[in-house]
Amino acid sequence: MQYDTIESELEDGIATVTLDRPESLNAFSPTLRGELVDCLEEIRSLDRDESEPNVRAVVVEGAGKQAFSVGADVNADGDAPQPNVKEFRDELVLPPNLPMPVVAEIDGYCLGAGLEFAMACDFRLATPESELGFPESRLGILPANGGVQRLVSQVGSSRAKELVMAGERVSAERAESDGFVDYVHPRAEIDSFVREFVDRITTGAPLAIRAAKDVIDTGLSTDLETAIRYEHRASRALRETRDHEEGQRAFREDREPEWQWE
Repeated sequence: MQYDTIESELEDGIATVTLDRPESLNAFSPTLRGELVDCLEEIRSLDRDESEPNVRAVVVEGAGKQAFSVGADVNADGDAPQPNVKEFRDELVLPPNLPMPVVAEIDGYCLGAGLEFAMACDFRLATPESELGFPESRLGILPANGGVQRLVSQVGSSRAKELVMAGERVSAERAESDGFVDYVHPRAEIDSFVREFVDRITTGAPLAIRAAKDVIDTGLSTDLETAIRYEHRASRALRETRDHEEGQRAFREDREPEWQWE
């Protein structure tokens, strides 16, 4: 599909999605929101199509060197903060619901809804030039689509309160120290670093990798006993796959496995 505010490509099983409004620091306009949803849904559809290569991982980045995204475009019609809006933003629901790992590659400002989107991804890799934060309190509002709750799970309640109440930006290094950025890497090498990271986390059997995402995310929203039972069922199901047989055979034969996605 062709988009006006999104660029996407699929190469070697890695889908790269670029937020492409550099003149607006990749702010989330209504058009960008809709196209981002369409693009992620297209990736999910490609992944289900046996005639297309399966998608190992998704990497989301921002165009230009100034921002991943500065959040909602309050100058765009229909995107100013609205009272009494209860619906979750679809683009913030999709990353955790995609079966494959989703990585946010952050270079520059990552603020407001931009940070909410990055927090919805499985991993956040950033450059030292990046600044992250939720400035909504300075506009008299709060992040309202999961950003606060995901921040709490990463940094703890008191630090999350400080970040959200103050509405301040923090450096990528401080975000890494706090725990809501996974790695900070030099800008000149960030693309290759992200690719190496994706290759590393997708080396194992694809079904096992997807099960790991599902089991961990499910466990975060339930009690320990239920989570362990779910983990056990997922592990039993994987033992019935051909990829489990191939992994065992490759180990015995001292070679790299050839995964079949089944």
